[in-house]
Amino acid sequence: MLRLPEGALHPPLRSAAQRLDLRKLVPTHGLGPTVAVLLVGLAACGGGGDPPVELSVDQGATINTSAASVMLTGRSFVPAGSSCPPSSEYIRIGTLGAHSLSAVNAATGLSHLVFDQLWLCNSEDGRVMHWQSNPIDLVVGNNLVTVTMSTGSRTSTAHITVLRSGG
Repeated sequence: MLRLPEGALHPPLRSAAQRLDLRKLVPTHGLGPTVAVLLVGLAACGGGGDPPVELSVDQGATINTSAASVMLTGRSFVPAGSSCPPSSEYIRIGTLGAHSLSAVNAATGLSHLVFDQLWLCNSEDGRVMHWQSNPIDLVVGNNLVTVTMSTGSRTSTAHITVLRSGG
Protein backbone atom coordinates (compact mmCIF):
# COMPACT_ATOMS: atom_id res chain seq x y z
CA MET A 1 0.00 0.00 0.00
CA LEU A 2 1.19 3.50 -0.82
CA ARG A 3 1.89 5.64 2.24
CA LEU A 4 2.00 9.41 1.87
CA PRO A 5 3.48 11.67 4.53
CA GLU A 6 0.87 13.61 6.51
CA GLY A 7 0.15 16.93 4.78
CA ALA A 8 1.62 15.72 1.45
CA LEU A 9 -1.68 16.28 -0.34
CA HIS A 10 -3.22 19.67 -1.06
CA PRO A 11 -6.29 20.08 1.26
CA PRO A 12 -8.97 19.36 -1.41
CA LEU A 13 -7.02 16.33 -2.61
CA ARG A 14 -6.47 15.20 0.96
CA SER A 15 -10.21 15.22 1.68
CA ALA A 16 -10.92 13.42 -1.60
CA ALA A 17 -8.25 10.85 -0.82
CA GLN A 18 -9.74 10.33 2.64
CA ARG A 19 -13.27 9.92 1.25
CA LEU A 20 -12.37 7.63 -1.64
CA ASP A 21 -9.02 6.32 -0.37
CA LEU A 22 -7.56 7.15 -3.78
CA ARG A 23 -4.09 6.32 -2.51
CA LYS A 24 -4.93 2.63 -2.91
CA LEU A 25 -6.07 2.94 -6.53
CA VAL A 26 -2.71 3.43 -8.23
CA PRO A 27 0.38 1.41 -7.34
CA THR A 28 3.37 3.74 -7.50
CA HIS A 29 6.12 1.33 -6.48
CA GLY A 30 7.85 3.90 -4.27
CA LEU A 31 7.86 6.76 -6.77
CA GLY A 32 7.08 9.37 -4.10
CA PRO A 33 4.12 11.51 -3.11
CA THR A 34 4.28 13.98 -6.02
CA VAL A 35 4.21 11.23 -8.62
CA ALA A 36 1.57 9.39 -6.60
CA VAL A 37 -0.69 12.46 -6.58
CA LEU A 38 -0.16 12.93 -10.32
CA LEU A 39 -1.05 9.31 -11.01
CA VAL A 40 -4.10 9.46 -8.73
CA GLY A 41 -5.18 12.67 -10.51
CA LEU A 42 -4.87 11.00 -13.91
CA ALA A 43 -6.85 8.01 -12.71
CA ALA A 44 -9.57 10.30 -11.32
CA CYS A 45 -10.02 12.21 -14.59
CA GLY A 46 -10.13 9.17 -16.82
CA GLY A 47 -6.42 9.06 -17.62
CA GLY A 48 -6.90 8.96 -21.40
CA GLY A 49 -7.89 6.06 -23.57
CA ASP A 50 -10.75 5.80 -26.01
CA PRO A 51 -13.83 7.86 -25.17
CA PRO A 52 -16.96 6.05 -24.03
CA VAL A 53 -19.09 7.76 -26.70
CA GLU A 54 -18.31 7.73 -30.42
CA LEU A 55 -21.41 9.48 -31.82
CA SER A 56 -25.02 9.08 -30.79
CA VAL A 57 -28.42 10.67 -31.43
CA ASP A 58 -30.45 11.48 -28.31
CA GLN A 59 -33.81 10.78 -29.97
CA GLY A 60 -33.02 7.08 -30.50
CA ALA A 61 -33.13 4.96 -33.67
CA THR A 62 -36.59 6.00 -34.97
CA ILE A 63 -38.92 8.93 -34.42
CA ASN A 64 -42.34 9.82 -35.85
CA THR A 65 -43.45 13.34 -36.69
CA SER A 66 -45.85 15.26 -38.90
CA ALA A 67 -43.51 18.28 -39.03
CA ALA A 68 -41.74 19.35 -42.24
CA SER A 69 -38.36 19.39 -40.45
CA VAL A 70 -36.71 18.04 -37.35
CA MET A 71 -33.81 19.18 -35.16
CA LEU A 72 -31.63 16.45 -33.68
CA THR A 73 -29.36 16.47 -30.64
CA GLY A 74 -26.70 14.06 -29.52
CA ARG A 75 -23.32 13.31 -28.01
CA SER A 76 -19.93 12.64 -29.53
CA PHE A 77 -16.30 12.13 -28.69
CA VAL A 78 -14.15 15.20 -28.02
CA PRO A 79 -11.79 15.84 -30.95
CA ALA A 80 -8.02 15.59 -30.51
CA GLY A 81 -6.42 18.96 -29.86
CA SER A 82 -9.26 20.15 -27.61
CA SER A 83 -8.28 22.05 -24.49
CA CYS A 84 -9.85 22.76 -21.12
CA PRO A 85 -8.93 26.10 -19.53
CA PRO A 86 -7.29 26.00 -16.11
CA SER A 87 -9.82 27.39 -13.69
CA SER A 88 -11.26 26.91 -10.24
CA GLU A 89 -14.77 27.38 -11.65
CA TYR A 90 -17.18 24.50 -11.16
CA ILE A 91 -18.27 24.58 -14.82
CA ARG A 92 -15.63 25.03 -17.52
CA ILE A 93 -16.37 25.33 -21.22
CA GLY A 94 -13.56 23.94 -23.35
CA THR A 95 -12.17 24.83 -26.76
CA LEU A 96 -12.66 22.06 -29.30
CA GLY A 97 -9.99 20.85 -31.71
CA ALA A 98 -10.52 20.85 -35.48
CA HIS A 99 -13.48 18.72 -36.61
CA SER A 100 -16.55 18.73 -38.84
CA LEU A 101 -20.13 17.70 -38.11
CA SER A 102 -22.91 17.23 -40.66
CA ALA A 103 -26.28 15.52 -41.10
CA VAL A 104 -27.45 14.14 -44.45
CA ASN A 105 -31.02 13.09 -45.15
CA ALA A 106 -30.86 10.24 -47.70
CA ALA A 107 -34.45 10.93 -48.78
CA THR A 108 -33.67 14.49 -49.91
CA GLY A 109 -29.93 14.21 -50.53
CA LEU A 110 -29.46 17.45 -48.60
CA SER A 111 -26.67 18.07 -46.12
CA HIS A 112 -27.47 20.11 -43.01
CA LEU A 113 -25.19 21.89 -40.58
CA VAL A 114 -24.64 20.45 -37.15
CA PHE A 115 -23.04 22.60 -34.51
CA ASP A 116 -21.34 22.01 -31.20
CA GLN A 117 -23.82 22.82 -28.52
CA LEU A 118 -21.50 22.55 -25.54
CA TRP A 119 -18.42 20.86 -24.15
CA LEU A 120 -18.25 21.02 -20.39
CA CYS A 121 -14.68 19.83 -20.16
CA ASN A 122 -14.79 19.02 -16.46
CA SER A 123 -17.88 16.81 -16.63
CA GLU A 124 -18.50 13.32 -18.03
CA ASP A 125 -14.74 12.69 -17.71
CA GLY A 126 -14.25 15.59 -20.15
CA ARG A 127 -14.67 13.12 -22.99
CA VAL A 128 -18.20 13.88 -24.24
CA MET A 129 -19.31 16.78 -26.43
CA HIS A 130 -22.97 17.70 -27.02
CA TRP A 131 -24.23 18.76 -30.47
CA GLN A 132 -27.42 19.98 -32.14
CA SER A 133 -28.48 20.10 -35.78
CA ASN A 134 -30.07 22.92 -37.68
CA PRO A 135 -33.56 22.01 -38.98
CA ILE A 136 -33.37 18.97 -41.28
CA ASP A 137 -35.95 19.04 -44.10
CA LEU A 138 -38.14 15.92 -44.31
CA VAL A 139 -40.21 14.27 -47.04
CA VAL A 140 -43.41 12.36 -46.29
CA GLY A 141 -42.41 8.78 -45.47
CA ASN A 142 -39.06 7.42 -44.31
CA ASN A 143 -36.11 9.79 -43.91
CA LEU A 144 -32.81 8.09 -43.06
CA VAL A 145 -30.60 10.76 -41.50
CA THR A 146 -26.88 10.09 -41.06
CA VAL A 147 -24.90 12.32 -38.71
CA THR A 148 -21.14 12.26 -39.30
CA MET A 149 -18.30 13.69 -37.25
CA SER A 150 -14.76 13.75 -38.65
CA THR A 151 -11.50 14.88 -37.13
CA GLY A 152 -8.14 14.00 -38.65
CA SER A 153 -8.26 10.32 -39.56
CA ARG A 154 -11.15 9.55 -37.19
CA THR A 155 -14.74 9.44 -38.47
CA SER A 156 -17.84 8.34 -36.59
CA THR A 157 -21.45 8.10 -37.78
CA ALA A 158 -24.89 7.66 -36.24
CA HIS A 159 -28.18 6.96 -38.00
CA ILE A 160 -31.79 7.77 -37.22
CA THR A 161 -34.94 7.07 -39.23
CA VAL A 162 -37.50 9.86 -39.11
CA LEU A 163 -40.96 8.79 -40.27
CA ARG A 164 -42.92 11.83 -41.43
CA SER A 165 -46.66 11.35 -41.68
CA GLY A 166 -49.20 13.55 -43.48
CA GLY A 167 -48.81 15.47 -46.63
